[in-house]
Amino acid sequence: MKRWRLPTLTLYQKLLFLLLVSVYIPVFSLGFFSNSQYGRQLEKAAEAFLSDNLQMNAQRMEEWFDDVERRSVDIYSSSALQRLLISAKNDQPQEIDFLYELGKIRYSLAGPYDLSIYPADLDKYAGYGTLIGSMPQLDTDWFGQALQSDGRGFWLSDESANASGMRQTDFYYIRLIRSLDGRFQNLGVMVIRAPSPFVQKRLVTNDRYARYQLTVIDGNGRNLLDPASRFGPSFFSRLPIPQDSGRLDRLPAISSDNTLYYADALALRYNGWRVAAMIPVSDVLGPINAIKQYTWLALAASLAVITTLLALLTRHVTVPIRTVVRYMRRVRQGALDRCDPYTQRRDEIGQLVGGYNAMIGGMLDLLETTKQAEREKRKLELQMLMHQINPHFLFNTLDAIKWKAESAQQAAIADMATALADLLRFSLNEGEELTTLERELEHMKSYVFIEQLRKGGFQVLYHVQPSLLNVPFMKLILQPIVENAVRHGMDRLPFGEGKLLISVFREERSIVCIVEDNGPGCTPEQLSALTGLLSSGNNDRPVENAAATSESAGTPGRIGLGLRNVHRRLAVSFGDEYGLTLASSPTSGLRVVIRHPMLEHTP
Repeated sequence: MKRWRLPTLTLYQKLLFLLLVSVYIPVFSLGFFSNSQYGRQLEKAAEAFLSDNLQMNAQRMEEWFDDVERRSVDIYSSSALQRLLISAKNDQPQEIDFLYELGKIRYSLAGPYDLSIYPADLDKYAGYGTLIGSMPQLDTDWFGQALQSDGRGFWLSDESANASGMRQTDFYYIRLIRSLDGRFQNLGVMVIRAPSPFVQKRLVTNDRYARYQLTVIDGNGRNLLDPASRFGPSFFSRLPIPQDSGRLDRLPAISSDNTLYYADALALRYNGWRVAAMIPVSDVLGPINAIKQYTWLALAASLAVITTLLALLTRHVTVPIRTVVRYMRRVRQGALDRCDPYTQRRDEIGQLVGGYNAMIGGMLDLLETTKQAEREKRKLELQMLMHQINPHFLFNTLDAIKWKAESAQQAAIADMATALADLLRFSLNEGEELTTLERELEHMKSYVFIEQLRKGGFQVLYHVQPSLLNVPFMKLILQPIVENAVRHGMDRLPFGEGKLLISVFREERSIVCIVEDNGPGCTPEQLSALTGLLSSGNNDRPVENAAATSESAGTPGRIGLGLRNVHRRLAVSFGDEYGLTLASSPTSGLRVVIRHPMLEHTP
């Protein structure tokens, strides 16, 4: 029985499936979570609304308290009132005169409030019926409490009937009046009254919720602004009291007349009074069902649009990738074809196609470079075969020449044969490419010695930094340059006038060798041709063509080959920053600068 296996899916199918799963699962989870939590979010919004509105109205009430207290200070410090109460204390005036003067002061200081002022020695005015009759009839001995206070005012509230017979609550601010002459005698008591409609105007509701209500309650839950309201002690007594934080963690839902209300209250600074707010739960959560239906319809439509867009987007990505894969399969078959489609795209697909085309171009360049290297290798092997000589035979022949010269007492010939043997022995060097700078200089000096024996008539000056003598150095670098200077510089000067200066020093991470002579030098055209010959070492132009170029510029055909070979060996071995630089010498000859890297290993 064959085991069932999952069908092989294409990249398009895999990406589309993963994208749909990555979108559908979060969207459905979010929809379910939103549906279950939406009511709580609306409740939080109601909490935030009630909290902000309560804080604003509590602040307005506190500002009203401050305004009343500031007005009491103005009344307290009135010089006219001080004089009237002091004179009344010292000399009891007639009731009508006292009330007349007191009325003028009350009218000027009362502002929007009902202001009453009573002398401290009220028992002296027992016959003043008008004055005594205007005193508030409160449950507490507010007059005695004021006289015993330290001058600070206090608030009281009292329920009464207005002109229409409706119940209302009056708010009283009561404060002791003392003399300001330094003796601080009790002169009287001021009473500032504000009816509940006046206080109600201080509270600001919100038009967003039509049934949103605000009021002020005392510590027993009594509705101070509307005593006849159904929102009384039975309602507000069920309102939890916040703990240390001063706020409730969650709004309570309190029932009144079969209607649930969100309610909250915020404490004021006096008498345990609080600003309370109520709003029906249905006003907050009523639209949720319609919003749920709209949400699910919008979710379904959005998923349909998302599915279509994901399919198009996935196809937009996978089709170019399949095209590149098809071209890569052709590469395995040996066809190095560039991918022309999608090259104009500026996104990652365009970068992928550009990278593939760059890879194909690099492979084609590498193949061409390899072919060129193989051609040059075969050419060099052919040249080596053409110039291969048995070293032992050559050394034995040179030893025989030296022996014959010494037998014939020809020391110069013997020395020349010895120097030539040293030259050949150093050139072979067991096939090693590197030597030391000291050995390279000795090899060059052997060549100079042979040339001086052959022709003579020129001087060689050396200026070598001693610390560089044991530094690794590529062999057969200096001798071709010096040979070029001797053949094309020294040989063209009268006997005894030739000078050749060889300088070697370190410059940062490079060894700089300078070979300059006082020969006839080069014309600007010849120098330009030689410089072009060196730069041609980095392309595929044959050496013979380069030599012909130098001849056409008026330079002998072989003058540039040694320079070019040295330059090419340095550039190929160490990089294009190393090699030769040609310039006219200040002594009218040619100046060749050789730049060789500082190598750390021992050859």
